[in-house]
Amino acid sequence: MEPHEYAARDAVELAALVRAGETTAVELAQAALAGAARVDGELHAVVELYADALERAAEAPAGGPLAGVPTLRKDLGFTEAGRRAELGSRLAAGDVAQTTSLFWERLRAAGAVTLGRSATSELAVAITIEPPGGPATVTPWDPRFSAGGSSGGAAALVAAGVVPFAHANDAGGSIRIPAALCGVAGMKPSRGRVTTAPDGAHHVFGMVAELAVARSVRDLAAVLDAVAAPAPGDACAIRQPATTYSEALGTPNGKLRVALTTEGWLGAPVDEQAAQLVRTAGAALEALGHEVVPFALDLDVELYLRTVLDAFGAAAAGGLDALARTSGLDPAEHAHPVTLLWAEHGRSRGAEAAFAVPDAINAISRAVGAQLAPFDLLLTPTLAQPAIPLDTLGGAARFADAAEHNRRVEAATQFVTLFNFTGQPALSLPLGTTRDGLPLGVQAVAPLGFDERLVAVGAALEAALPWRRRIPPVHVSHPPHDP
Repeated sequence: MEPHEYAARDAVELAALVRAGETTAVELAQAALAGAARVDGELHAVVELYADALERAAEAPAGGPLAGVPTLRKDLGFTEAGRRAELGSRLAAGDVAQTTSLFWERLRAAGAVTLGRSATSELAVAITIEPPGGPATVTPWDPRFSAGGSSGGAAALVAAGVVPFAHANDAGGSIRIPAALCGVAGMKPSRGRVTTAPDGAHHVFGMVAELAVARSVRDLAAVLDAVAAPAPGDACAIRQPATTYSEALGTPNGKLRVALTTEGWLGAPVDEQAAQLVRTAGAALEALGHEVVPFALDLDVELYLRTVLDAFGAAAAGGLDALARTSGLDPAEHAHPVTLLWAEHGRSRGAEAAFAVPDAINAISRAVGAQLAPFDLLLTPTLAQPAIPLDTLGGAARFADAAEHNRRVEAATQFVTLFNFTGQPALSLPLGTTRDGLPLGVQAVAPLGFDERLVAVGAALEAALPWRRRIPPVHVSHPPHDP
């Protein structure tokens, strides 16, 4: 299969070819590995490609819904036994996972083939991947700009055509931020939708959700169909859809009442191109028969910002201290400056502040839930600004403290973290571009548990405002550039 033929197809199409005998999992893995070799010198998005990747492909079930489809594991979150899990950190170099997450067992049963690991920021603290002493992970649209984080490696590689979907996770926008910056679809499912079995926990006060970034909404639906079932021992039950997620793509939603906002609830300015794209998406939904209503969220900004700082500060401090104990290394010498900044905040605030985080998340979620209760869906920009230049939020940039760093981060990303607080499913769709050709994302948010509504609306918007023919300058179908 030629690179342009491989990269033009999403996971659903590639799996159909494997089931029909028109290609094999090994051929798809070879295409993906060749694509990674072609583009990663410019993207710096691959951590590892497995030496036995082709052998794994040869063993993949040929009849499943994701038969033979190559993918990548983010180097943080769900693990594979016997494979390295280094968390984007020099303090975890060489660490090997002891267990395989049920997520990966289910994807393998569906036929998917994991070829290696994609880059992440250290402990998912920073929203850019700019490691000390190493090259930054960049968007394939322009090497001056970050691919985002913490799932930036996954998003960059999907956008560049290496794999049709890739594992990603999201504690404060880490799926949706890089999806928007790289021009792919990315979904944070409802809290509890994807089990953390067997040994995962509800990390960062329950804010983490795991799924993927992908070439198409139907790929996200196919991944949900493969992995989104409860497991014994799960801490809570969640509403289950009446159909599969793939079937929901073609299911009429009835007339939805859609709230639309382009006003950043933290007061930072919103790029007009991003705002206009949301209005265009709203018009597309109106044309489909839905009611679109202007909306402005009333948020306790002081409480919100303090809670973000305390939640992620506590997580950074706990994670970094654990790595220091197991590695015997000094974080001051080996950790990323941004991680150190947030960990210091967590330590300075102490256990009392961390103990107060769940109550603050609850108060914010109740207030937001009451305001969104009259609506079936919310539309916002994914990001308030369309690009993140290198060395502005990580890399060589320096900040007085975590609060200053967070103010800068939230100015760009103020629409995303709130829905990690509420647990609602949120989807970033690359529905447009800037005047300079950079991708722009629109975020759709559904009520908790209504993930099938989100993918159905996402598929409708994808059909109305398609993006798959947009190809970035760094792509497997192009001749390689000089780095």
